[in-house]
Amino acid sequence: MISLLFWCANYLQVVTYKNLALDNFLLDCVKKVSSPDVKIARVGTLAEDADIKLKQCLLREVCSPLIIK
Repeated sequence: MISLLFWCANYLQVVTYKNLALDNFLLDCVKKVSSPDVKIARVGTLAEDADIKLKQCLLREVCSPLIIK
């Protein structure tokens, strides 16, 4: 697994070589972070059988309440 972590004042960006590595990392983060102030967003597509917690982290799901239609 190749991972890059970028830390800024208000966010952490993680880049991995394989989607499975990213999914495992994000699933661990979701399980350990329970604060409603923390937003975890995943960019890209997921497998059809992906965990529901990961599906809730998709960027389109995280940002959908922010989009005014």
